[in-house]
Amino acid sequence: MDTIKTTAMTVFGLFSIFIYLFIIQLFMRKLTSKLKAGSEIKINASYALMFIIWFLPFIILNLTTVEIFENTIDLIQKTEKQNPQKEIWKIGIIFSGLAIFWSVLFYYISRGLVWLFFGKSKLRNEVENNNYSYLLINLGIITGLILILLPVFEMILRFFQPELKLLYY
Repeated sequence: MDTIKTTAMTVFGLFSIFIYLFIIQLFMRKLTSKLKAGSEIKINASYALMFIIWFLPFIILNLTTVEIFENTIDLIQKTEKQNPQKEIWKIGIIFSGLAIFWSVLFYYISRGLVWLFFGKSKLRNEVENNNYSYLLINLGIITGLILILLPVFEMILRFFQPELKLLYY
């Protein structure tokens, strides 16, 4: 049973990271789409900061998700006698989807909060002009949102855990 847990957690973690890296690639294409196809893209520190803005919240959420997924696998193995592997993979996909959804949601919420503070500004212009302070403030806002609302995310994940019924004598 321990090999099922190790395999499921490894596949789940890698699956989540690959899917989210694909989403980041889509965001980066949107950010760099104005550049000409024939010209070289000069990767400066602003693009690295944008990658961190997109990737750090997901890593924080995925860490929490993997911890809760580990507990969920133990609960499923104790409660499901028929087909625990099917239930493990189903919960893993749900957890992965929730982590990805919350990461994208927090990105857009942080963009809205930055808009409230700094007014309407184009992200593409800020990145191309190497406006580090703008991007660092954006990173701080999204990281703060994630850390503040992490207990809510944990409660939502625990909602999908199976119940362990204790027998009272």
